[in-house]
This record gives sequence, C-alpha cells and structure tokens, in this order.
Amino acid sequence: MNPSHVAAALEVLVRALGEAGTPVPAPSPPIQVVLPWNALVWRRDLAPDETLLTVEQAAEALGWPKSGIYRRTSRWRREHDASCTPLPHLRVAGALRFRLGELRTWLKEREVTVVPPGSALRVVERA
Repeated sequence: MNPSHVAAALEVLVRALGEAGTPVPAPSPPIQVVLPWNALVWRRDLAPDETLLTVEQAAEALGWPKSGIYRRTSRWRREHDASCTPLPHLRVAGALRFRLGELRTWLKEREVTVVPPGSALRVVERA
C-alpha cells in the first residue's frame, strides 16, 4: 500500500471521529430468553443430553414437587417400595444431580398413550 493513501485514510477517520454531531447510539443490551425446564426437556438443540440438572430443575422439568424427586431417589424407598420406580441420578460432590438425557429416556419408557392418535370421537345418544 502507498503510505500516502494510508495517511489520507487515517486523516479521514480522525476527522470523522472528531466531528461534532449526533452521538452514536449505544448498542442495545443482548436479549436473554430464559425458558423453564419443562419447555427444555425435549429440546436437544437447546439442552443436550449431558446437561446436569439440580433437584429444583428436575422437579420443574417433570412437573413434580421436590419431595417427589427425593422420594424417587431415596435408597430406603427403592429397597422397601416395589411400586416406586427410581429416577436415574448421580451425586456430584455430594449433591444430587440428574442427566437430562437419562430423564428423557426414563420418561419415554414410562409413557402411556391414553387416546390413540387418529381415533375418532363417538357421539352417543341417550334415551
């Protein structure tokens, strides 16, 4: 590049920056959208399978109270209550955590379709 061209470009830039006029607006702050875990539980693109959830987040994802989460992770409950299907969980530094992918699998395995897709409604007349 020609040094005179560089000097001319710098001079134009200095004049443009130094001119009084309308101030340059500050950039708008980034928008942060926070979705609840019950909306994220099936969104692998937003929450990958390796995501670790806390007890509160798992309760929100499943739509259960925290007590229901603790009940399904209790060793005593698993040993004494055959009707209680335990949630897959792990401990990280003593804290109870849940892998989102394991919760998704657990839910899919226990899913029951109440109304089959494509079933037509029947109109019943009473006498």
